[in-house]
Amino acid sequence: MKAGFSETRIEPETGLEMAGYIDRVETSSGIHRPLEMKALFIGDCDPFWLVAVDLLGIPASFRPNDTVAVATHTHAAPESGRLKDQLNSTFDSCRDRARKAASHLSGIEHITFEVEGVCSRRTGGDQSSVVGGDVLVFECETGRIGIVIFPCHPTVLGPENTLYSPDLAGGIRQALTRKFGFPFMYFNSCAGDVSTRYTRAGRSSDEIERLSGLFVSGMVETGRKRIVPSGPSYSEHSFEMPVKSPDEKPPYPARPEALPGYRLALKRLESKGLDKYRPARLGLLELGEIAMLFLPFELFLDTGEILKRIARKHFEVPLVVCYALDYLPYVVPAGMEGGYEWYASPYDERAESHLISEVESFLLAGRPKDEQELY
Repeated sequence: MKAGFSETRIEPETGLEMAGYIDRVETSSGIHRPLEMKALFIGDCDPFWLVAVDLLGIPASFRPNDTVAVATHTHAAPESGRLKDQLNSTFDSCRDRARKAASHLSGIEHITFEVEGVCSRRTGGDQSSVVGGDVLVFECETGRIGIVIFPCHPTVLGPENTLYSPDLAGGIRQALTRKFGFPFMYFNSCAGDVSTRYTRAGRSSDEIERLSGLFVSGMVETGRKRIVPSGPSYSEHSFEMPVKSPDEKPPYPARPEALPGYRLALKRLESKGLDKYRPARLGLLELGEIAMLFLPFELFLDTGEILKRIARKHFEVPLVVCYALDYLPYVVPAGMEGGYEWYASPYDERAESHLISEVESFLLAGRPKDEQELY
């Protein structure tokens, strides 16, 4: 089995509509830090690629074969749909170079960690700034390649920003590369209710550097396991999600921070576009004891923990990656009415339990019959 890495800059023209903030009115005006695409080739006879792109979300039209594409979820990039042709041409180059760079993969190190002060919950009563994540280190004959999987809206730069930037996701992977001496990809996890809202001291490039440095210097290892890789084996599951009624106008929010979500909900109702959020798909990549579950949604941290517990029945190392394969909005747990995320979500109160059920059925369907009988 082999693995190889490559990276390429994405250079969209300026003057494009930017994604991520409904309150932003100006188009892009320049570059703070280049947007990038990073590709990891895994396999040999059956090749597979993992791709991370500095976008808010992956456009559904970007569906290369034998590939899972993941967005870092930066709010400082163009609307994803405007880059369809550029994404495809950039990927053609990036995937070829990753495969050519591949060498023997001897093992994968899985490291769990916690970090404090970089981001925190922004809903409910628990606003602890201790957040956990995962690192995968691919140990290849020609060097090592890292993936950090961390749940955080990387939103240091705000709606007033008009410069392209990978924002905090780019700062973290750059800081990790400087510290450890090998390249890193950044995969976002269940960051629906996790952001820098209560930990950032400003909305500038200097604050990106401060938080990135804090991330690297403050990482506390909580576990380590070396895995002999096998595979890769990849499968997908398509299903439908329950959406809100198109005939019900949401109540005016009591909390000021929910106003952007309220405006987004009204815009969605005016466009009569709720049905486009019904179709969804998820992916599962198996690398021996490692299972990477890929979902297109913005999930809450607690939802991610539930999915991990389900996957842990079948796999030693379950990992949940969001903003993958497509870009679909918040799936809000029941009882979270009235917040920004609840207004911004097109899904009704059954959505979280429905998604959990779909994941559980999908994971169970692929298991041997004797294992299924345990349930």
